[in-house]
Amino acid sequence: MSTLQSSALAFADSSTKDIKVSPEVTLALKKELSSLASGEESKTEDLLVEAAAVVATYNMVSRFLVSLDVAGFSEDPVPWPTDHEEHKVPLFDHPDCFSYVETYVSDPANPWLVFCNSLLTNTSLWYPSLPYISSKYNVLLHDQRGHGKSSTPPAPNTMSIQAKDIAHILDTLKITNVLSVIGVSQGGAVALSFGTQFGDKTKSVVSCDTGPKTPAGNKQAWADRIVLAKEKGMSELSSVTVPRWFPEGSSCNPAKASPAAKTPLVEEMVVTTNVDGFALGASALQEYDLFAEGLLESKTNTLLVAGSLDGDGKVAQGLQALETKWKESGGNVDFALVDGSGHLPMIDGTEKYWSIVGNYLKSL
Repeated sequence: MSTLQSSALAFADSSTKDIKVSPEVTLALKKELSSLASGEESKTEDLLVEAAAVVATYNMVSRFLVSLDVAGFSEDPVPWPTDHEEHKVPLFDHPDCFSYVETYVSDPANPWLVFCNSLLTNTSLWYPSLPYISSKYNVLLHDQRGHGKSSTPPAPNTMSIQAKDIAHILDTLKITNVLSVIGVSQGGAVALSFGTQFGDKTKSVVSCDTGPKTPAGNKQAWADRIVLAKEKGMSELSSVTVPRWFPEGSSCNPAKASPAAKTPLVEEMVVTTNVDGFALGASALQEYDLFAEGLLESKTNTLLVAGSLDGDGKVAQGLQALETKWKESGGNVDFALVDGSGHLPMIDGTEKYWSIVGNYLKSL
């Protein structure tokens, strides 16, 4: 998505939801429109007025048609999104605790996509992706243990346990037609674990910007981050985490991100994460090994995805090496690179990410 498109989307979203658009959002759009108008102030103002009129007209028409139930389609399936529900599903090993789950049903007959979040994020990580999924799929989002609106149960917490959480959610909600389990970072490792343990419950797995095991030295690094969060707070952790997720070259790099970028969304998710929940989630990353779970024996269709900027390209190299090793073992696995994106390509490379993942899903 271009900076002009991002600015226009932010303006439309703010106008629709808040009615009064903030000066920052308006100025961001005006700056992008100025380049179209070759810097001419009058032409820029005309384009801004036209943009505001288009958004206002769309909102007026949609409200008019819906309020009068024009064409009498109220009982028919409506294009994405339609039925949005929130659920609290008791944990399989701690029934007094629960997973917070959101479901979006476009059509009961459509296949499901199940999403797994990274550490320090929640279901809103995937909100920018929803428009790209269109009406072809139903969607399940959930907050992992200790994050978002989910409970923080006692330790232990592992990739295997989180994969079992997903299987339990699917069983509880009686969801069977799963096309793919899609995860990023820690959620990517959870998705791989799910494919290994519960390959009969999904047709595929998409794992983004992760690794098959804890890298050497990372156990202490996670311990240090837990100490930082407990001693200095989640805001301090956010200040060192977000720039690492969106390095220089990313559209969401904090030093250069435009007002229309989605960086504040990510910062808010990090800052509002419960410290104990973060510690519980980080414990799953301190010492895991998916090879020991039988990863290379899994025949589940798998797409490995990486942002080209993540870890200076080292994450992509690691996933490419995994692809080669897995294929040698007979795995049904492919690799794809999201150019110009960091650790969370569904945020700073949304359109590119969904072009890749969408085409993969169509091929299944």
